[in-house]
Amino acid sequence: MADVRRRPDPRPEGDGGFTLVEVMAALVVFAGLATVVFSILVQSLTTTHENSQRVIAANIAQSWLEHLRLVGTTGITPGLTTTSPTGANADFTIATTASWVGLGQTTSACASAQPGQSYMRVHVEVTGPRLSSPSTTDTVIEPDAAPSTSGTGAAAIAITDQLGAPVAGIVVTGLDSAHPSNSFAYTTGADGCLYVPQLLPTGSLVVSLGDPGTPHYVAPTPTGTSRTVAITADTLARPTFLYAPEARIAFDGDLSDYPLASGIPVTWALNQTGSTSQTALVGTQVTGLWPETSGFNAWAGDCADADPQAYAALPQSFALIAGGVTDARLDVRPVKLRGLPAGVHVLARHLDAGAGCTTASVDLGVTSSLGILRVGMPNGDWSFTAGGQTVQTATPLVPPAAGVTETPTVVSFTLADLDAPTASPTASPTASPTTSTSPSPAPTASVTP
Repeated sequence: MADVRRRPDPRPEGDGGFTLVEVMAALVVFAGLATVVFSILVQSLTTTHENSQRVIAANIAQSWLEHLRLVGTTGITPGLTTTSPTGANADFTIATTASWVGLGQTTSACASAQPGQSYMRVHVEVTGPRLSSPSTTDTVIEPDAAPSTSGTGAAAIAITDQLGAPVAGIVVTGLDSAHPSNSFAYTTGADGCLYVPQLLPTGSLVVSLGDPGTPHYVAPTPTGTSRTVAITADTLARPTFLYAPEARIAFDGDLSDYPLASGIPVTWALNQTGSTSQTALVGTQVTGLWPETSGFNAWAGDCADADPQAYAALPQSFALIAGGVTDARLDVRPVKLRGLPAGVHVLARHLDAGAGCTTASVDLGVTSSLGILRVGMPNGDWSFTAGGQTVQTATPLVPPAAGVTETPTVVSFTLADLDAPTASPTASPTASPTTSTSPSPAPTASVTP
């Protein structure tokens, strides 16, 4: 018999190599560590670069302050001014806010107690494309000579927004036809204030606010951006303005499957005592509004029976957004129109003939390939017209009772088989179709051929 013996394994015991799973796990760990190291390296380089930029910005700010000291108060424009260095640092921006400090003043220029100026407070901010925050520095500059205030007055012009916060970056102009030397054009700094000293007594200094344009700024009243300021000798005038980015409103329905058609009238009013109800149209923005902090209420429709208060319900309330658009999605009644040919326009008409009620027809849109049109409608009595046929609801569209789930009101025409517009109509044009598939009672409709 042959002697069969197992040859010894030349590999050392326990040296079985790495499995594919172990190799993949090692690669994952290595990739994770490499990502962390790379992130730390990038962050370190970014920090180093920004620190270098910040040193440059600080040097620019200090050099600019030295320049202003040499120029003196007679060469510094009050308010906010911006400039850029020349040469290699042209991508930096220098913003300078200069404010006269009046006699008895301790904080903002608008806190001055009396005319005259003690010194000028200067705040400099230097920004760069790679700086996360500006480099800032402050100083005070004494007048070259004590200015004479005898026989002159001053104005401390303050601008605040709807929240009472100061408004910066607004160009304020003063025009005086009697004393042209009183005229000025300055830009408000961070404190929203301009202190204008040494004004000759006059009753014709017209102070006006400029509009930055992006976003558009508005005042609470149409004449709130300009006023005539009386300047009296040895007296400090304190004109104040309210100014803020405009608010806008866009109206729509709250049901995505039952859209509120463009052209449907809307009623809205500010949430404040004595405010007057105003009208708008779905699809058209209301612009130029003062961002009143109390907001506004609104509802779809402009007839008496559209008002939710007619059904013991409160109107919806919305907030106004300074510099933005309020998307006011209004409560509507879901209505499904059927029994129509495909691609037919449907018109709606509110049947209330009360004062101020719009009764003009509104195009609700075009029926689908199944001859169906789903729309959201305001409360009230409505008629629908398509293909020469009019269906009028016998009872108004009304909000559901509390705790009741609302189901769509179905209005059926007789111009095509229901949900099959290519088939021949099976109902007479004079028949009264069912207006709701809901198990709960629903308004009926009368059909006019």
